[in-house]
Amino acid sequence: MRVYCKCGNVISTTQCPNDVELRVYTDKEFDGIINMDINDPLDIPRPNQDVLICPECKRIYVYNHGYGPPIAVYKLEEWSGESYFDITEEGSVSKKEL
Repeated sequence: MRVYCKCGNVISTTQCPNDVELRVYTDKEFDGIINMDINDPLDIPRPNQDVLICPECKRIYVYNHGYGPPIAVYKLEEWSGESYFDITEEGSVSKKEL
């Protein structure tokens, strides 16, 4: 698969392994995999979406099984490093200062 990123870089998955193709599973998908009787790692099913990351600009492209145009494109935002939000085990959210 070859994708042309908005930054002009070509993202290619022709090499295997590579650093641009990510395996991202939902919690439900991963739970299903855990409950499978798998003896060979090659029997692990692919995730429902293919995710690629541009090594130049770090944009993330999400595809439905690699077909058609991306269903989502995420652009990395610059982080000031001053504060962030944290989620506790109980599920509450609090702002943290560095």
